[in-house]
Amino acid sequence: MGRDSLHSRAYARRNKTKKKVYIVLAVIVLGFFVYGTTWITNSSPLVIKNINISGLNITPMGEVENIVSENLQASAFLWSKNNVLLAPRSDVETQLKNSFDWIKEVDARVEGVSRFAVSITEYEPAYSVCGLEEKDLCYFADDTGFIFAKSLRLENSPYILFRLDMASTTSEDLIDSRVVPKEEFEKILVFVAGLRDNGLGITEIRIKKGGETELVLDAGVRVLIDRKE
Repeated sequence: MGRDSLHSRAYARRNKTKKKVYIVLAVIVLGFFVYGTTWITNSSPLVIKNINISGLNITPMGEVENIVSENLQASAFLWSKNNVLLAPRSDVETQLKNSFDWIKEVDARVEGVSRFAVSITEYEPAYSVCGLEEKDLCYFADDTGFIFAKSLRLENSPYILFRLDMASTTSEDLIDSRVVPKEEFEKILVFVAGLRDNGLGITEIRIKKGGETELVLDAGVRVLIDRKE
């Protein structure tokens, strides 16, 4: 029993020594991995090469560059994101879309191994949208009637003006909504096109509750239509 007990203790000591060696080796390997990957991710920083904006080009270039730079300077634990492997493409795209209502699409990408590029597509405004009573509370809508951003009511605006009954809404309610449901909007456009074909221009379209729409013509004549008919 004594000899077996001595043998067991000796085996336990050797096993414990092996474990210590393995732990030390694992720590060394981990250290080399962290150092190596940190060096790699910091050795080839990305440069903002190109920012392209299509549309009305109202997105401020300086603010876009600041957002891109801030994201490129961010880190993921010990590793910098300013490299081809960890480039924060989705972070840049999300932050830009959240920062500017009029941005429709964003494409952030790495070109080659060191160039970071961003392409921004803005909504194309086709209509101005204001309140029936709130004269200064206005928005932009695209050609489908989708309201995408706040606007100022400019004199001599090139866009047809829609006026909505905003009594039961707030300014935030209208962003990402429609002037009226799409089918009703298309019916209004068909009616407007028919008037134009007959030499009658539209200056204002007043959307009322209950499905009624009042068209204000160039000559001051008002035409009342039912969107549901």
